[in-house]
Amino acid sequence: MAVSIESIDDAGKIFTAGVRLDRQPATAQNMWSVLRDFGAQSFKVSAAIYGQALKLWMKGVRFQPHPDKRKVTDNNG
Repeated sequence: MAVSIESIDDAGKIFTAGVRLDRQPATAQNMWSVLRDFGAQSFKVSAAIYGQALKLWMKGVRFQPHPDKRKVTDNNG
């Protein structure tokens, strides 16, 4: 699979990015290889996100839920 993205304005092409991928069967060996090669990156990103959340919590910043997830309260209490 190949994907290419171009950004173009009135002056012409500004930026081009692309990626080419080869499909592999989803065997146990291939899945373990992906986990071995990229698992640490996922852990590092998750640790960084939760680390920043901890810093904000320690500063006293209150959690703000997503507007669509907030509980709806009626006027009757």
